[in-house]
Amino acid sequence: MQVSRTHLAIAIGSASLLVIVFFGYLYWLNNQPPVLSRSAERDPLTQMPISITMNPLRDRTIERTANSFISEMRDGDCRSGKGIIARSAPTFFALPRPNTR
Repeated sequence: MQVSRTHLAIAIGSASLLVIVFFGYLYWLNNQPPVLSRSAERDPLTQMPISITMNPLRDRTIERTANSFISEMRDGDCRSGKGIIARSAPTFFALPRPNTR
C-alpha cells in the first residue's frame, strides 16, 4: 500500500491535534484546585462526601509532612528531637532560658 501526501497530511494533522488537546488538558488541570469534584452522596454519620476526585498535579508537600508525622507517631517517636513539631518550632522556643539569679 502506498502512502500518499493526503494520508500523511491527515496523520500529521490528527497527531498534532491530539498533542494540542493533551497539553491543553494539562494546562487546564494545572490551574484547578486540589479537589476536582465531590460526590453528592454523603456519609450519614460524618456528613462528608462518599468519594472525591483529587487533582493529580496538586502540591503534595502537606500530605508528605502529615504522612511522616503519622508514621513517627505510630513508631513511638513522638518525643524524639526529629519530629515534625520539633523541626517546625520557632527557635526562641528551642533555646534555654538564661539564668537570671
